[in-house]
Amino acid sequence: MATPTQFEIESARAREELAAEERRGLDLAIAECGPGAKRYACWVIRDKTERIPEQRIYCCQRDGVTGWQPGHATSNERLTETDHPGYEINGERLFPFRFSIGLHTLNLYKPKSAEQLAEAREKRVSKKREKLRKSILKQQRESLFPEMYDPELQEIE
Repeated sequence: MATPTQFEIESARAREELAAEERRGLDLAIAECGPGAKRYACWVIRDKTERIPEQRIYCCQRDGVTGWQPGHATSNERLTETDHPGYEINGERLFPFRFSIGLHTLNLYKPKSAEQLAEAREKRVSKKREKLRKSILKQQRESLFPEMYDPELQEIE
């Protein structure tokens, strides 16, 4: 069994914090919509001018209901001319949207432990080493001077 490095321990801790945050979001969605929905998600509404803090609306999909319930807010204000000069496209002056809206599905994230991350690293390293060894053996077979590859093979093994 591989021993985890400090980086893998910190990575596992950060992944656990991320999973805890996603579990809190999923709990909020279940509290908002109730249990038994097919999928849970979150509308994230961001004000590009950063005057209004980010808003989250938790929602779900149920059998027999189309779309996500509840939906996102429909009053998307545009930036005024004083806030943004706008863009000239094909002779028409266009202004960007003030808000950006995104739908993030909520899944139950199961993070890997530091030991699992260490095992995955060991597996990656061994696969890389084996691939390199095969490449050197192929070069050795095709070479006029195969003995020149012996030090490289010894270094890998």
